[in-house]
Amino acid sequence: MPNTLTIVMYHCIKDPARDLHPEIAAMPKADFEGQLKYIKRHYTVISGQNLLASSASEFQLPEGAALLTFDDGFAEHCTEVLPALDKEGLKGCFFPIAKSSVEGKLCYAAKLNLAMASPSGPKPVADYILGQIGKNREAYGLQEPEAYWKKFAAPDPSGYFKTVEARFCHNVLLRALPFELRQPIADELYSQYVGKDEATLTRELYMSLDQVRTLVGHGMYVGSHAYNHPYLNSLPPDRQEEEVDRSLAFIGSMGSDTSRWIMCYPHGMYNSSLLQILKSRNCSVGLTTEAQLAHPNQNNVLFLPRLDAGELPTDADAQPSWWTTQATKKSLLTLQATHDRLSRSEK
Repeated sequence: MPNTLTIVMYHCIKDPARDLHPEIAAMPKADFEGQLKYIKRHYTVISGQNLLASSASEFQLPEGAALLTFDDGFAEHCTEVLPALDKEGLKGCFFPIAKSSVEGKLCYAAKLNLAMASPSGPKPVADYILGQIGKNREAYGLQEPEAYWKKFAAPDPSGYFKTVEARFCHNVLLRALPFELRQPIADELYSQYVGKDEATLTRELYMSLDQVRTLVGHGMYVGSHAYNHPYLNSLPPDRQEEEVDRSLAFIGSMGSDTSRWIMCYPHGMYNSSLLQILKSRNCSVGLTTEAQLAHPNQNNVLFLPRLDAGELPTDADAQPSWWTTQATKKSLLTLQATHDRLSRSEK
């Protein structure tokens, strides 16, 4: 494998003129289309199938290789992203939340985020979660609510969470509380602060099974993003196995090869027990959310880093960014070394 692979991470991409849910952050479609043109100018885009073949030493990745990845299975991945990729002749890797496509239901992370995005904001959501901690403290052996607040209610240095309440809600509900409490709390929050029919909202937000099959029919790769989109490192091994196996059944039913496959870790998190499960299920590649260039010949391929799409220009004619310069540096050095070697041999 070459030294550098730029893996670009996308989530929601929308056409503002057709946006049914402006409360959900997204990259505008025009910016995405401009970024695709920029990427075509400076990189060679590979497919998920290429990466899997490369991991088995069956395919040599080109210099300046890039991989385009799309998390969570938003409906716009079929209606907006697929036509843009087809137009540019590019392939992408898609990692839907299986539960939403299979069952037409929202995972508990989505319910939490929608509740916090409501006009009420994250503060009453945090208050409700604190109340539930107190109510269930003895039954589940929980700490006092104040202990959770002290541990998790802090400003986010990355800036991703805009308030301490939002960061608290995310970390406590999705990571710290017992698995058995997460869904009922999320269900109640959704009922209180969103209230819309869940099946209808799921259809508006996420791809149906037919839309996922459409991606596959266009040569796109569909891989695992677990079944319920949990922090997998927060689950016991038996729950991890269930998440992996149900997601494999899903991608297999969509036509993906499950004899070797790509795992895109929800929230970028994994642990040693999960890695053992993945190896036993023939997982070939794992994708994290660490913001770095990937070096497949140096990194363990079960946890390759990715760049957020916001790190690259959205203007087709923009000058190469710092990340692009770093990704192509090896190519330039390799060409110079080849030139120098040939020059010496001619003397």
